[in-house]
Amino acid sequence: MGRPLKIMKAATGAFGSTTGTDIGFPSVGSLTAPVTPTGMISTEFYGVVGGNIASTQNGTPAYPQTVIAAAGPNAGNPVILARVFITGQSEEDGYIVRQKGERKYLVYGASSGVSGVCTLSNEADSSLTEGNMTLTVFTSDSSAIRLSKLTNKYATDWTGGSAGSPDNIVYFVNFFQGVDGETAVKSGGEKATFTNGWSSSTGTIEMAVIESDPSAL
Repeated sequence: MGRPLKIMKAATGAFGSTTGTDIGFPSVGSLTAPVTPTGMISTEFYGVVGGNIASTQNGTPAYPQTVIAAAGPNAGNPVILARVFITGQSEEDGYIVRQKGERKYLVYGASSGVSGVCTLSNEADSSLTEGNMTLTVFTSDSSAIRLSKLTNKYATDWTGGSAGSPDNIVYFVNFFQGVDGETAVKSGGEKATFTNGWSSSTGTIEMAVIESDPSAL
């Protein structure tokens, strides 16, 4: 399965805490000599995170009246927005709670309030079948691309027609950059992941922006 998707966690700090915990990856501005993808600014970060926590959280049990600000998603630290059809429910927007396998996720339905396991599919939104879900990215032509696989930093589409096809294209995925043709350096990739083909590869991979929610629940 590779490295599982990172999940945003809520703040559980001491009384008076005003920040969340583990709300995303370090911003590129905080890294030492980063190789920064084109277009990415210092406050943005590589990779994507799941999660379904609220934007603000109450404090510790001893001080439940305390609101901990920035505990969850915000414009600078969004979470992935999925389209899900949890078994026994209807199709709805949802959030990833945990990755269960290469293509399976425990998800939470935003409308139903129900959790269940769904599998990534190549079905159209509004036409999902029970037990399936979609994740969507956008690239330089602004078209919506459904995913067959997602890790912390890479997204794979369905170009080859099936999950695991060697012809599926891999993108460097993030929440911020990609719709203006931005690229990132990647070594050791398959032919399909490189621009211009293998023999004339520039050593870059196309960036893609994943559909996200800056506020979640």
